[in-house]
Amino acid sequence: MQIAVVAGGPRVGDLEAGVVANAFGNTASIVSGGLACIVGALVVARLLPGFRHQHVPPGVTAALDVDEVLGSDEADDAAPEAVS
Repeated sequence: MQIAVVAGGPRVGDLEAGVVANAFGNTASIVSGGLACIVGALVVARLLPGFRHQHVPPGVTAALDVDEVLGSDEADDAAPEAVS
């Protein structure tokens, strides 16, 4: 499911924005895209109530700590170098 959303969602948004902007202008494209996003979120919330009721167990964080996952030495190697 995540791959479909990540790969397909932006493409659908790009298509909608381009078609509407070409036909009605930039302002209409922005407004219709925002409205489509809100309506889509409401439809998903209605059709998949499990998303609304999902809870994270106590003690579990949403973000991963790179040092925890890789270990501090590997995390230093994986970190991007600063560009001067």
